[in-house]
Amino acid sequence: MATWHILLLPLVIALVVFACWSIFYADSNVLSGIGWLTLALVGCGSYLIGSFAFYSAACRKLGCTCELNPLPAPRSAHQDASYLVQFVISGTFHSRPFTLYREIERSSRGFQSNPVAYAVVEWTGSEIHLPVFTLRVFASTASSLQNRIVEPMLRAAGRDSAGGSVIELEPGTNLSTRARLSGPGAQTARSLFTRTACDELDALVSDATISGEPGLLVTREVSASSMPWDRKGKFPLPWQLEDYLERAERIRRALVF
Repeated sequence: MATWHILLLPLVIALVVFACWSIFYADSNVLSGIGWLTLALVGCGSYLIGSFAFYSAACRKLGCTCELNPLPAPRSAHQDASYLVQFVISGTFHSRPFTLYREIERSSRGFQSNPVAYAVVEWTGSEIHLPVFTLRVFASTASSLQNRIVEPMLRAAGRDSAGGSVIELEPGTNLSTRARLSGPGAQTARSLFTRTACDELDALVSDATISGEPGLLVTREVSASSMPWDRKGKFPLPWQLEDYLERAERIRRALVF
């Protein structure tokens, strides 16, 4: 555990003692309220610090680094205050530089009041020769046909759908029924999505946006379920990092030759 974690322990213990005294022994309702608030803040802070410690330990085993809310944010992250970047893991995986991070959209959009969390992997390197494109993959054919949240997800990928025409993928593939390709370089990118690449991506990606440009490939996934035991599309737990990166590299290999 890092030194700053150890130095925080006396402060955390003192706050817990104060909160317990305020709740159980103080006569003032104000002090009691402060005690409950302090206890809640200590609990949230302890959870965040503890999670960071677990991720840091898992990253050291993989030879990677983990940062909490670093500045500057990753290249593909949103730069406005509506988004919060957490647990930025960076390093090399199979000799390829990557950054994995959790991005939370804090602003509400329409009737959507709950924050949306994205699990984002970006690959960088001079060997990534890609045109500017966005591939929006829906979780199912039905959602694709209904065009649910197309524009929000294109904006989440940092692309404007008006920047290029929407192009159909390889006909007859499962991916073509639930994915749409768009962007200024979409016509050129169409050649990347061969039948083999479409079948590979169909097996790997559920509800996500894949975007590319010269030197950069980004996969931004959204959670498939609010249930804590369903991890599809969610930021990986510390012991799931290696498997998650293995899958992310397979997505990379499908598009970067």
